[in-house]
Amino acid sequence: MIENDNKNTLIKIIKIISTISLVLVVSLIILKFLIHSGWSREAALDIYIGIVGTISTIFLGCVANRQNEKLRELENNNFIANNSCMVSIELFQFIATKHVTTSLNDKKIAPQVLCNDSEHTEQILSEVENTDKNGLIVSAVIELSKVPEHSLSTPAYVNVTTIDIIIVDKNNNEINNAFKFDNIREGFSRFAITRDKLKFGISFLFKKEDFEKIQEIITDTNNKLAIDMILEIITDKKVATKCKCSAELAYPENGKDYEWGKYNSNDNSRTYLIKNDIKHSFKVFEPKIKYTYDKKDSKQE
Repeated sequence: MIENDNKNTLIKIIKIISTISLVLVVSLIILKFLIHSGWSREAALDIYIGIVGTISTIFLGCVANRQNEKLRELENNNFIANNSCMVSIELFQFIATKHVTTSLNDKKIAPQVLCNDSEHTEQILSEVENTDKNGLIVSAVIELSKVPEHSLSTPAYVNVTTIDIIIVDKNNNEINNAFKFDNIREGFSRFAITRDKLKFGISFLFKKEDFEKIQEIITDTNNKLAIDMILEIITDKKVATKCKCSAELAYPENGKDYEWGKYNSNDNSRTYLIKNDIKHSFKVFEPKIKYTYDKKDSKQE
């Protein structure tokens, strides 16, 4: 890295010396031409000085413009660094939309069909190579925590690009199953922000033949989840951070703390930065809520 910096500096010095030498040589040629053309030495010298001054002004203007570009780039990078946001996975919870009793083994996921994705405000991810858009929906909530170095920024929106979920038997660490999902929508969801956590909803579109598999997986407390997730986060300052989050999640070891479908992360949660940028415009999924106003009792429905 140091050798490259020295090489670049040397190249810049050579370019500057070459430019100045070229200007002087061209100016002297013009001066001699004017003198041989019958111009007086004083008039030729005035023209020569004017040419040199003009070229010097143009050269200095180019240098100043280049310095301004570097300054703007530095300010832009500082703004991005101060307003970006990194996160790590803390919790992953499937939502039981239907259950018979409060027993862990009796809770079930009610099959839901994706009718119109424009009605949804959450992220919707479909199994890769799933051509059946009438597959069954499984809802979940993901909880994130901000990385301490970026705790001053306020994350506001999230878009999940891909999620890989690997099902592992925590007794022998053998892989029982694996699912890969891609986002089928373009847009961002809003974070639900608590004091130190970030939450957002997500819906998984499973193939019908995989629906029973995920039900059995959630019910078996010996399973743990290994999750790789690529997501993009936008703060209130419109700074976007794309990163990859990886985590291992499992049911608590203490049986008394079991909650159906709720997997807690261990201390091995990892986050990898992909890129930072400023996003001036983007689509946000808004809830379609209808308000009615009754002058009599001033109620909202």
